[in-house]
Amino acid sequence: MPDMLVLSRRLKEKITFPSIQTEVQVLGIKGGQVRLGIEGPPEVTVLREEIMGPQENWEAEQSDAARSSTRSESSREIQHRIRNRLNEVGLHLAILRQQLRRDQAAVADATISRIEEDLRHLRLELEEELAKVGAGRSEEAPSRSRS
Repeated sequence: MPDMLVLSRRLKEKITFPSIQTEVQVLGIKGGQVRLGIEGPPEVTVLREEIMGPQENWEAEQSDAARSSTRSESSREIQHRIRNRLNEVGLHLAILRQQLRRDQAAVADATISRIEEDLRHLRLELEEELAKVGAGRSEEAPSRSRS
């Protein structure tokens, strides 16, 4: 599990994630609740923890059960999953930048290893999806015969 960066923010103050062009602003504080506003590009997915299913978890999706699933995914679902992977890599890069600024070489090395692993999994997933698309296209292509 990566290290957690703990920050304090006051009302109207922001936290920025420059690698994914996203900002989080404290909009209100009432009782035991903090109201946050999240602004970012549409490809940045934001989910509350309690609604995330096991499929949103990187390790769960990489399990053999998920790989052997025969459920066909729509193009939109595949794009969503890949965007999430890329967002995760972007977040790890932002964490790495902070670790390097703080001269935390040992921790930064572990983060680099995680980024490499994330990219390796993403590459494999993309290759699998591209192979499926290629196989689907060749199966769908009408056979042409010359007379």
